[in-house]
Amino acid sequence: MSLSRYTLTSLARTSKSLHAVSIHALWEYLEGLGPLLRLLPPGPWTEDPSTSRHGISVRPLYWSRPPDISTNWPHLQHITPPDQVEWTRFNHYAKHVQRLYWQDERDVSPYVLAALSAYRPAGQPLLPQLRELTWDETCEKHFPFVHLFLTPNIRRLKLTLSDFNPPTMMALFEHVGSACKRVDHLTIRTGIIGDEMWESMGVVDNAFTQLLRSLPELRHFIGEGYLPASCIEALAGLPKLAVLELYVHSEEMHMIAPSAFWSSRHGQWFNALENLELYMDQMDGSTVSILSAIQSGKLQELRVGADYQPDTYMLKAHFDIFARAAYRNSLTSLRLHFDRPLHETTPCPALDVAEALEPLYACPHIDILHIRTPSLVASAHALQGIAHAWRLASLSLVSNYYSPTAKSRLTLEGLIPLARHCPDLRELELPVSADAVPDSETLAQLLPAPSRCALRSLAVFDAAIEDAHAVADFLARVFPAISVLQHVCTAEGADWFDTYDSETHDRWATVRRLLLGEVDSPVQWPDDSSESEPESE
Repeated sequence: MSLSRYTLTSLARTSKSLHAVSIHALWEYLEGLGPLLRLLPPGPWTEDPSTSRHGISVRPLYWSRPPDISTNWPHLQHITPPDQVEWTRFNHYAKHVQRLYWQDERDVSPYVLAALSAYRPAGQPLLPQLRELTWDETCEKHFPFVHLFLTPNIRRLKLTLSDFNPPTMMALFEHVGSACKRVDHLTIRTGIIGDEMWESMGVVDNAFTQLLRSLPELRHFIGEGYLPASCIEALAGLPKLAVLELYVHSEEMHMIAPSAFWSSRHGQWFNALENLELYMDQMDGSTVSILSAIQSGKLQELRVGADYQPDTYMLKAHFDIFARAAYRNSLTSLRLHFDRPLHETTPCPALDVAEALEPLYACPHIDILHIRTPSLVASAHALQGIAHAWRLASLSLVSNYYSPTAKSRLTLEGLIPLARHCPDLRELELPVSADAVPDSETLAQLLPAPSRCALRSLAVFDAAIEDAHAVADFLARVFPAISVLQHVCTAEGADWFDTYDSETHDRWATVRRLLLGEVDSPVQWPDDSSESEPESE
């Protein structure tokens, strides 16, 4: 049970025993240094109430001109060197802080940080028990003072690298590498122009590579920006790395592929991975080499995103790799998301799901399969193969863009194998035509026993429909537990008005009301926030 800060404050005033417990809970998490700085005597620093940001009055904290800082602030009257300040209360509460979230701390001036840095040089952190630091600061003047918070106890570290001064960046990596040997969660954001950062700073990427190699306890890494090849190679050699999110340019992929091949020959390429998210420009031979080199036999979740949709042959080549990889028997979740650049106007050739998936059936334990791409064809043959290969919990085969050249060949009848062979199926998203509804005799033949499928959520994309009552009756028999039904039109921009069919939408709205038992409810536009609520006219 979590208590509010007001309750904790009240408990802290009740007795000495409750005070000790409550104070720790009150100070365990901080957003910025303001609360601690206000524990200092009023002489060393002052607050300027004249500054405002976003219409909210703030009180920036300014140190009273530390000896190494020159300033002409007329309102600063006191000049107290940090070593003459009474730090007892500050230090007493600082030792309770275990998590610090620092985001655009404009109410703490660089003068304060400079004074604190003079008082606590590198190796003497302000918050000695800090275990989690999120540094999401965009002010370059604040960036050099991250070292104030780097402690040997830090396990989770998230840094936004928005200062592109190479000496400052290298000093940061050196401080982290020397002070934070126990980091097991590391997130790196490279700021607004992060894609260009590593290209222009070879010395910086070398320093970052050395940092990664010095973190043997690292288990979880997220790189929210394109990383250079040397950093990825360093990550591949970490013995405990289990969760990885990477953004990689094609040029870097080509550089990594030979290293992946030779490292895998010696059994040293991502040996402990359990969850991989890989985002790139396109899937090609380099990604085949890199994904086939992974040595982990524990990889369960694989998510791949690319700016360009691969053709059926290339996707099939990747699935063939998955079927023969070390993680063949551990892979349970596969999510693929492909896009197309905005300047591309030519429709993509439709991805043939049935053909592409053939090698993947050798992975026996898939329970989540998502493929979202500009254009695909999901036929009844594809669903039949999927239904016989896996006991899925979630299936999504979706075209992201409306494509008149890739009409769906999937009908309602094609859904029946999923109902028969996937009793654990909970979510289903498909491009399906509901114009033709199997008659009772056909349905009894294809589904001889009552359906045990646990499907609760169904989304149909660009789905034509004629008889809403017949469709509702079919869905109720095939998916008796269904409670959420959504009809989605994938057209975008100006094309949306040309392709959106209000009559089709109204018919699907009727199906939804029938499934929910709200037959007499009038029609309304769909509410994305609550798909299961009845509609009103």
